[in-house]
Amino acid sequence: MACPAFEVLIADWVEGHLPPGEASRVARHVERCRDCAAFARQWRALDAGLSRGLRPRPLSAGFRQRLWQRIEGEGLARDPASREELKQRAQVEYDRGLARMRRRVWSFGAALDAVGLGLLVAATATAAVVHAPKLLQALPPELQGRFPSPLWLGAVLGVAVLVIGALAVCRRPGRLGSWL
Repeated sequence: MACPAFEVLIADWVEGHLPPGEASRVARHVERCRDCAAFARQWRALDAGLSRGLRPRPLSAGFRQRLWQRIEGEGLARDPASREELKQRAQVEYDRGLARMRRRVWSFGAALDAVGLGLLVAATATAAVVHAPKLLQALPPELQGRFPSPLWLGAVLGVAVLVIGALAVCRRPGRLGSWL
């Protein structure tokens, strides 16, 4: 395993993405550290294997020209007035998005989810207190000794139901899960 301080640097060094001073520092370390040298060899082997196995797809004719036209057409405006207008539009768009996110937190659906989750917790706690002694008696004797009282069994079951209910509610996008 490579030294944590050098792991990312070694990957960049193997790829040739480090400035000369940093590259020589990493090279000196790799020469002295057996683990980092092994990591560098593994990284090179992986890189070579990927290079052999992955072939780049050819670009369509005229792709480069269309790309540059698009970059120049959508690039930042050169005059200060146009640049200021772009900044103002971006700020307005940001403010609107932020306002939408704030409204979503207190939506009616999220409030219903919170009430439903609260009812689920209350019902589970009630069921645990009422039915836990019966469940404890139904367990095999070796498991009965693990729960010192029926309330422990009820608490374990209650937490399980609560977690399952919370996961079910949080999986729906834009609902309670968006602000939990």
